[in-house]
Amino acid sequence: MTTIVVLGGTGTIGTQVVQLLRERGDDVRVASRATGVDLVTGQGLREVLDGARVVVDTAKPGSLDPARIDEFFARAGENVTRSEREAGVGHHVMLSIVGSDRAPDVPFYAAKVRLEDAVRGGDAHCTILHATQFFEFAPAIARASTAPEGGPARIAPLLVQPVAGADVAAELVRLVSSPPGMTDLDLAGPDQYELDTFVREALSRLGAAHAVVRDPSATYFGGVVDRRALLPEPGARIAPTALRDWPAGAEHRAGVSAHG
Repeated sequence: MTTIVVLGGTGTIGTQVVQLLRERGDDVRVASRATGVDLVTGQGLREVLDGARVVVDTAKPGSLDPARIDEFFARAGENVTRSEREAGVGHHVMLSIVGSDRAPDVPFYAAKVRLEDAVRGGDAHCTILHATQFFEFAPAIARASTAPEGGPARIAPLLVQPVAGADVAAELVRLVSSPPGMTDLDLAGPDQYELDTFVREALSRLGAAHAVVRDPSATYFGGVVDRRALLPEPGARIAPTALRDWPAGAEHRAGVSAHG
């Protein structure tokens, strides 16, 4: 039986990946700060990777402070690739972001690109899944777009094609079973929105009361982003769950289709 380690396995996506892998009978180890594994210091990392052959990386920092984001991904990339080399891990499946290399002004995106480069430079074969904004991420976008003194969320009408977290988890699990290789692919939901419209509709479906105002001059997590930078590339895989079917359809796990 192949042993699979899920980094960030107690987070929004990681939790679902762990559940899906265990449902199909895999030997799964959860690696997160909650389970005693710290990617920044390296604590517990070598031990949890011992004997593992596949790593699914869904980890992210617990802060949006640019300095902490940069430190997290820089140290995580160094510690994970070194520990994978020592443990003989053969396949690293990483969750990243659509447009990560097209939004250098956004600190999170710039740091994520550096992590991608570190993973590509490691000894393990890597598969990098670039996903669009999760439906579940809408409240965080609203909070980050709201002034400290309160008021509405001011969001630019950037074009996005958001995806259900359950579909992202299902795609990561599919990639675990795919032949390992140096591969990058995009995953998006079936429908395109302007960002402010998506956040407004997602919050409504969650019953969250947070006013959203369209503001073309608003930044996105601290950076200026081109209107089309967050859209998937042609040929992206298209997930089945539409926003209109979420969250009631969040547990839907139909297959993902290729889209040309």
